[in-house]
Amino acid sequence: KMLARIKQPKTVVEVCLRYGCGVEYIQLLIDFGADVYLPTLIIDKTTKQNEALVLLLKERVCPKTLMSQARLAIRRHIPFADKDPAIDSLDIPLILRNYLKHRYSELE
Repeated sequence: KMLARIKQPKTVVEVCLRYGCGVEYIQLLIDFGADVYLPTLIIDKTTKQNEALVLLLKERVCPKTLMSQARLAIRRHIPFADKDPAIDSLDIPLILRNYLKHRYSELE
């Protein structure tokens, strides 16, 4: 009932753009699979979000790499809210487990 009362629902990306979240938040949302085509962009010349808008527009033009798409697909099919223990139990090399967990050091 509460969701039905929202006249114009917004995505998390739209909220981040509107309220001036840093570009690192937008990048994090993109890395975890946010739909970059869903937010309606209103480009204002006085906006403080130029970096975030540029990042979002770049993501719309350049498709995700196959590695990034594979990571999203694998994470989507792990049925747990806390995915790290499930990823750790996979019989794959450590470097791939770290990649699935968005870690880029082999020692983590």
